[in-house]
Amino acid sequence: MNFKPTRDWIVFKIQRMDQTESGIIIPDTVRAVPLDNVVTVLAVGPKCEMVKEGQKVLIHPSSPPLPIEIDGKEYACVNEFQVVGIFE
Repeated sequence: MNFKPTRDWIVFKIQRMDQTESGIIIPDTVRAVPLDNVVTVLAVGPKCEMVKEGQKVLIHPSSPPLPIEIDGKEYACVNEFQVVGIFE
């Protein structure tokens, strides 16, 4: 990825679902928002103090990420304060 976030921004790949495990089809209007709050960090800004690239983190469910497109691929960004915790 040719992108380095600034400040305390964190970039991760958007995980989308077309259908739930129980078979409910998710409409396009809802699918525009990432549905999985556990993500793997792809890039971090220079001001990030706790989160590192490659870590798996939990994003606060009521903090919607900023969707972006880089080189034709979909990603999302959040600020470090939107990270609830880091998985070990």
